[in-house]
Amino acid sequence: MLAHYALGQERDRLTSPCGIIEFERTKELILRRLPPPAAVADIGGGPGRYAMWLAQCGYHVDHRDLAALHVEQLRDQLRDRRELPIETAVGDARTVDLPDSSVDGVLLLGPLYHLSRRRD
Repeated sequence: MLAHYALGQERDRLTSPCGIIEFERTKELILRRLPPPAAVADIGGGPGRYAMWLAQCGYHVDHRDLAALHVEQLRDQLRDRRELPIETAVGDARTVDLPDSSVDGVLLLGPLYHLSRRRD
């Protein structure tokens, strides 16, 4: 899994034809269930496409991803957008470092299909 993500292809996944549909539909569902302003944990948030959108809409975002490359890709985007309320760090969805009840909602759009053992 990490070898695949190290290729850097995830950054553009949501700009492909199928990715655009996924992105737009997910945005619609988020806005319907959790309108801004709110605090959102984007766990397994990849290179930050949802995190950037959420922050631009007025959400505070705690972004975590297992791949250091994804965290660095999001940090690169934030260099020109320091005003956006996004905190990002390398993190594992199985042991999230955020305090209980510290966010209003959680996006967990990718990590679950990587878990192959029941205890995870």
